[in-house]
Amino acid sequence: MPAFVAGAVALIAVVLAYFFLPESYIKSRQDNEVKKKENQIFGVKDFFDALTHPELGTLLSIFFMTMFSFSLMQGTFALYTEHSLNLSARTNGLIFAYLGLVGIVVQLFLLKRIENLFSEHRLIIITIILMAVALGLIAVGTSVAMLLIAVTLLALASGISRPVITGYISKLTPEKEQGSIAGMNQSVAAVARLFGPLLGTFFYAQIGTKSPYFLATVFLVITALYAVNKLKPAKQVAS
Repeated sequence: MPAFVAGAVALIAVVLAYFFLPESYIKSRQDNEVKKKENQIFGVKDFFDALTHPELGTLLSIFFMTMFSFSLMQGTFALYTEHSLNLSARTNGLIFAYLGLVGIVVQLFLLKRIENLFSEHRLIIITIILMAVALGLIAVGTSVAMLLIAVTLLALASGISRPVITGYISKLTPEKEQGSIAGMNQSVAAVARLFGPLLGTFFYAQIGTKSPYFLATVFLVITALYAVNKLKPAKQVAS
């Protein structure tokens, strides 16, 4: 039944996008160079050009690492909570629903206010640190209360970091390359979501039930240090 519900929701999203989502790029396409680029298939060279860009490469790397670290827990969370806290499948489903609800509340009601308090590059660093703390708490937690605190922190951090990083990437991308860079950004996320659960379940089975969460925490700490050293404020990027 969950698979049928997910499929129905995806179908509804496709229909709504097709009929109601307006075209964002409506400018004249007379420029020969633009036409030429549009007719080309996105290639490996374009990917490496973006990765070696001083700002875009940093942001794409950060986005990959945060998505990868988050994905490390997705394939093992229900098993881990069942074994460590004796939670049922229904309780785990409610926890995932709660995580999604917190993310919705953050993006609908809190994100704009938070963005007014902190610059983008600081928000990215703060949310990476929060995600590391949350996943570390999941690893060392011994009660449902600690788990809920960790899940809340994780939902807050991921609900803020994803749109902020995506928006920052869009801000640094030239107008004519918005589509290709946005697509590449989603490809980076897809690769992270592919390999994260695979590695997480491998570590869970071969090393220990807590290992995916400790591994994710380590990756996020490294990512936070990388962001502190490499990520520049928007004003410095513009100059």
